Amino acid sequence: MITQAPTLRSQIRAVYAPGMCMTLGVGSAIPIIPHAAVLLGGTLAVAAILVALLPVARALYDIPGGAVLARLGIRRTMTLACAVALVGFIAAATGVAIWLLALGVALAGLGSVALLVAQQTYLTSVVPGDRRPAAMTTLAALASAGALVGPLIGAAIIKLVSVWAVLWWCGAMAAIAVILVATAAALRGDAAGATVERTHERRVFSQTRGVILTLGVAAALACVVRGAPQFGLPLWTEHLRFDPAVTSLVYALYAAGNLATTPLSARLSTRFGRLVPLATTFAVSAVALAALPFTSTEASVAVCALVLGAGVGFGNGLLLTIAGDVVHENQAQFFGIWRALMDGGSALAPLVLAVASAASALGVGVLVTASIALPGWLIAARFLPRLTPQASRRTRREAGLPIASG
Repeated sequence: MITQAPTLRSQIRAVYAPGMCMTLGVGSAIPIIPHAAVLLGGTLAVAAILVALLPVARALYDIPGGAVLARLGIRRTMTLACAVALVGFIAAATGVAIWLLALGVALAGLGSVALLVAQQTYLTSVVPGDRRPAAMTTLAALASAGALVGPLIGAAIIKLVSVWAVLWWCGAMAAIAVILVATAAALRGDAAGATVERTHERRVFSQTRGVILTLGVAAALACVVRGAPQFGLPLWTEHLRFDPAVTSLVYALYAAGNLATTPLSARLSTRFGRLVPLATTFAVSAVALAALPFTSTEASVAVCALVLGAGVGFGNGLLLTIAGDVVHENQAQFFGIWRALMDGGSALAPLVLAVASAASALGVGVLVTASIALPGWLIAARFLPRLTPQASRRTRREAGLPIASG
C-alpha cells in the first residue's frame, strides 16, 4: 500500500509522460490500420477485424492483468507493457504480411492496456478520493491529446514518406515510454515496486457481483457506443475511399472534439454527480453516431467526427471514476474485471461493424451500435444511485456529503 502521495511532478514523469507517448503511438496507428490491411490484400471486413484486435487484445489481458500486477508489481508491469507495445509496432511496421500486421496490432493493444491498468492502480492508490476524478480525467485527457496530435503527425508522415513509416514512428514513441518508465524515480520506491496483494479474480467477482452485473454491464454498453466512432470512422472513410492522410485528419478532428469536452467531464462529475456527464455522453455520442451513415463528403464526415468526439469526451475518465467510487479493496483485480467489461464493449463495436461490412451493410452496423446507448443509460440510471452516493447531488445530500457549488 502506498502511504505517501508522490508529487505532481513525479507523477508526470512516472505516469503521464509515458502515457502520453503511448497514446501518441496508438493514436497515430488507429486511423491507418484499415488502409494498411487493404494494402496487404485484405477486404474491408478483414480491416474491421484487424481494428477489433486492438480492443480484443486489451479485453483478453484485463482480468489476468490483476495477476500480472500481483506478480510483477507496478513498476515492472509498466516497463514490460511499453516493451511489448514496442515489439508490436515494429512487427506491424514491417508491412510483410497481413498476419504480421494483425500480430503487431494485438501486441500493441496488450501493451497499451497493461500500461493503463498499472497507471490506474497506481493513481487510485496515491490520489485522495476527492481528487480522483481530476486524476482519472487527466489520464483520459492524455489519451485524447494523443489521439489528436498522433493522427496529425501521421498525416504528415504519410504525405512525406508512407503509411508504414507511421508505424515506425509509433515504435519510436513506445521506445521513449520504455525509457521514461525505467528511469522514473517515483517508480523506484517500495510502493510502486511492491507487488499488489493477490486475490483470485473469482473471489473478487463474487464479492462485487452486484456491481459488475449492473454498473459493469452499463459500462460495457457505454463503451460500445464510445468505441464505435474510434474504430468506425476509419472504416467509414475507407468505405468512402478517402485518402489515408484525409482519414488521419478526420480522426484528428474527432480527437479535437474529444479533447475540448474532456475537462467538462470532471467538472460536471464533481459538481452534479456522475449521472449528468454520463447522460450527456450517451445522448450526444448516440445521435452523432446515428448520423454518420448519412454522410458522404469530406466536410460532412468531418463535422460528424467533431461532434462524435465531443460526445465521447463528456464521458472521458467517468467510467474509471465510477469504478473508483465503488471499489474498496482488491483494486487491481477489480479494475481488471472492470477494464475487461469496458474493453469487451469497445471490441464489440468493430466486430459488429466487421459483420456488417461482410454483408455490405456497414451503415446498418453503425446504427446498431448507436442504438445500444438506450439500454446502457437505463441500467446506469437505475443502479448508479443505489451503489454510490456520488451519483447525483440528491444522493450526496442524502449521504451527508458536501455539495459542490460554483
